[in-house]
Amino acid sequence: MRLGLGCVVGRDGVAGRARRRGVSVEMAGRDARHEFLAAAARDQKADTVALAHHADDQVELFLLRLLRGAGAEGLGGMKWAGASPADSGVCLVRPLLQRRKEVLIHFARSWSISFRPDRTNDSSDILRNRIRNELIPLLRKQYQPGLVDLILRQSELCGADAEFLTEQAKRWLAVRRPKFSRLPTALQRRVVLEQLLQFGIEPEFEKVEALRQEPDRPVQIREGVVIRRTADGVVGRAKWVRRPDSGIAERSLAVSVKLTGASGKVSLGRYRIEWAVRTGKAPAVTRRTAGREWFDADKVGSVVELRTRRAGDRFQPLGMPAPCKLQDLLTNARIPREQRAELLVALDEDGVMWWVDGLRIGEGHKVRVDTRRFLRWRWSLIK
Repeated sequence: MRLGLGCVVGRDGVAGRARRRGVSVEMAGRDARHEFLAAAARDQKADTVALAHHADDQVELFLLRLLRGAGAEGLGGMKWAGASPADSGVCLVRPLLQRRKEVLIHFARSWSISFRPDRTNDSSDILRNRIRNELIPLLRKQYQPGLVDLILRQSELCGADAEFLTEQAKRWLAVRRPKFSRLPTALQRRVVLEQLLQFGIEPEFEKVEALRQEPDRPVQIREGVVIRRTADGVVGRAKWVRRPDSGIAERSLAVSVKLTGASGKVSLGRYRIEWAVRTGKAPAVTRRTAGREWFDADKVGSVVELRTRRAGDRFQPLGMPAPCKLQDLLTNARIPREQRAELLVALDEDGVMWWVDGLRIGEGHKVRVDTRRFLRWRWSLIK
């Protein structure tokens, strides 16, 4: 305000956007931010938008993507400059990308520039925060004092490799010579990945590999969206033929449940669910009881989605460091295939799964020492 500069503010329902587009909340939030910035730039007749990412953000992103199994492109991190993914006519620049956070803070304080820390940065519920506050200090102290510089260098190397592969993939897509089957494995993956990105599909490794290895194999991306790769390397939509032993229900059952009031109940499929919210002291749970669990009511939220499982579902059970494919978890838990089609799961407003019948509760919704409201979740099968 002292400088006489304008301020443009916007809001977006990220959880709803994620559900409508069938993508993760993280990707939906990223798309919303870029669309807002591009729109603001057009309104202000600006062709460049400066972002405040710094070197520590790059290091955190590298480790975050490494833990999620990203390839060279993901590990390459953010670029200093590039076109906005929401509008190619808007250029994004990151002038602080080579500057450490501590240097920026020192500069701000030296010049009496006020700034506001984000309170959510201290929350240990967010993986990026745990990487920043726990993992990086541990690695620097006990393994590699020069960790930040090492990761920044490695990120640059990965990024350069990824740029080369992307260029080769785009060139191949333009001419489709030689045959897809004769391309090096790394280039095959990049060709598939580039096409998924064009469709707005998050290029998870399992999807890329399934498309790369087997031509004409249907791969379900989300409910109602199935793609395949032809023998000549083209990825497109496909008619899905359900496999009899897939363990996925012919018709997905779903209902939105409002957890308002002190208690309530709902039925879906063969399940009867009863819930109650209480405040005060934590429930005295000495052992796990079949058909009953306790959750942090504030983490779960006031509106949840109760439904049968779907292909591509991911879940992070109690004690696991990251979400896994639900299908793999059910297999490891030895839940019979014939039971999986009617299995119920529960998701919060952000689309994060917090309960699956037969598995441990969700890591992000467990009762913690600072929990003040407790959700009792009880379920049974209707005979």
